[in-house]
Amino acid sequence: MPVAGEPVQVLDVGGLEVGVLLDEVTQRGHASQPATPRPVASSGVRRFVTTLVVVALCAALSGCGWLRAGGQSRTKPNGFVLRGYATVAGAPAGQVGSPCQVPNSGIAPGTPLKVTDPPDHTLAIGTLGGGVLAADGGTYRCNFPFEIYGVPGGHTTYEISVDNRPPVRFPADELRQDKPAVILVDAPSSPTPSP
Repeated sequence: MPVAGEPVQVLDVGGLEVGVLLDEVTQRGHASQPATPRPVASSGVRRFVTTLVVVALCAALSGCGWLRAGGQSRTKPNGFVLRGYATVAGAPAGQVGSPCQVPNSGIAPGTPLKVTDPPDHTLAIGTLGGGVLAADGGTYRCNFPFEIYGVPGGHTTYEISVDNRPPVRFPADELRQDKPAVILVDAPSSPTPSP
């Protein structure tokens, strides 16, 4: 072992640094005490171990969610928002854009509607919103808007029925391009004034 003040020569043998007393080198070793090499990690080994620990820690903290990502579906969700309105003729005259009602039609805010495919499988359901007065030439209509979220794609046509009335068929391409589905409802027998 080196003693303070004695000269030491450092040899690099096979990637390990070993401290050897100079007098042991000149005497070809110390007879009473064999030189035991003390390995000292080189900066390259230390850097590699540190990098390995950091990578392992990052992987553990990230939850390793990327390991199972390959099993996920690569298709995008095919649901869309179907927008439109049920329009009722025969609304009384008033200011366009104001609230309206047409009680004799059986159509009102909250009236249920159903989206089906042509074999009559229910795909989505919704309700009508509050009526809005619209001008149609010289007459007035009451439009009840709706938005139905998550309507599944994959169909060529959709049928929409309001309050168990006969369904109206629409091309799927137009609805997916956000063209409104307009459902005409028969006019009531006698108009009722708007509030």
